[in-house]
Amino acid sequence: MRTEFKQRKFYLVGKGISHSISPAIHGAAFKKLGTNASYSLFDTDESKFDSVILELSKAEGTKGFNVTAPYKTRIMAHLERCNSLARLICAVNTVSVAKDGGLIGFNTDYDGIVLSLEKLGFRKHKPNRKRTLNAVILGAGGASRACVYALGSFGFRSIMLFNRTFKKAKEIATYFGKILPELEIGAQRFEDNGKLPQNSLSECDLLISAIATPSRKSYPLEINFDSAPGGMAVFDLTYALPRTPLLKLASERRKDLRLLDGVPMLVEQAAKSLEIWFRMKAPRKTMMAAARRALNERELND
Repeated sequence: MRTEFKQRKFYLVGKGISHSISPAIHGAAFKKLGTNASYSLFDTDESKFDSVILELSKAEGTKGFNVTAPYKTRIMAHLERCNSLARLICAVNTVSVAKDGGLIGFNTDYDGIVLSLEKLGFRKHKPNRKRTLNAVILGAGGASRACVYALGSFGFRSIMLFNRTFKKAKEIATYFGKILPELEIGAQRFEDNGKLPQNSLSECDLLISAIATPSRKSYPLEINFDSAPGGMAVFDLTYALPRTPLLKLASERRKDLRLLDGVPMLVEQAAKSLEIWFRMKAPRKTMMAAARRALNERELND
């Protein structure tokens, strides 16, 4: 086991992140690897985001940070460069600080989404095989961008994006419609009363919620699961015990749906981030166990 004299510092930058379990996940990994490092939350308002990024990039010991909602696209203006995947998705959730202080961006959300899709039983698309699957994505932030690009690697024929602000959903649909011409990508807004339009799920194979829910007790949208096909998968990027509000709602309305929360994605994107920062294999089993413990503790303390 090796240790370093100077502590390497890592952060999660976002808004409303006080309940994040990411410090527990990374802390367990640092301990397992025997590295002298810390991982802290940096909760900031949008008006202070630019100054916070400048502060972190110049602070002694900062080697990297993760970025979460609502800053996954905004962070790109601060980057010296980013890898090809992040450039294609146009969203970054992992930043590495170079020796000269320059910021390098990556998207490891993609890896977490791919892992989650595989856990739900979806498989990568094979060339010359007909695309038959349809997806609905709720939300139009940086995570939604990674979801769209990931679905391009699987056998999806169409994706419909829903968002409260139509313009944001349309921007994503237009952009990915150009770089993923094999997919039909559309955009709609939620109904004024916060409902998903009737029969939106009638031909849906996968429903993804990429909405940051402020409450772990209730879901901010009204969704009718009656028209959903049997066996439809529901993937919620958020996490809560025993289930997220969306997954609880889905399980109460239908018993034949496949459900998955955001814990596998959270752990996998964290593991990929760690591998970028440390250039060594992440202890995924340790990180998943830490995530489950932290979730249990959070629920007990609430």
